Amino acid sequence: MVDPLSEHARKSNDFCSTFLNIMKELIIAFGLLLFIEGILFTLFPSKMKIMLKKVELIKESQLRSGGLIFAVIGFVIIWYIKN
Repeated sequence: MVDPLSEHARKSNDFCSTFLNIMKELIIAFGLLLFIEGILFTLFPSKMKIMLKKVELIKESQLRSGGLIFAVIGFVIIWYIKN
């Protein structure tokens, strides 16, 4: 006979483990983002300043569209790798 309390504890433990793994991956992804951005500013500071000035000239709708496209591409890449 299966003890319902132990079954609940096992499911709760699985949820906590899954949540912690997801949080760990998010923190790693954020760290990677900061690393790549930091490397770009370290290696190409003048080019990055020029690029940031050019971003001001782009319409908000174009930035929003570009951001959405890159977000979808990133999601697809992550989904493909994870599955």
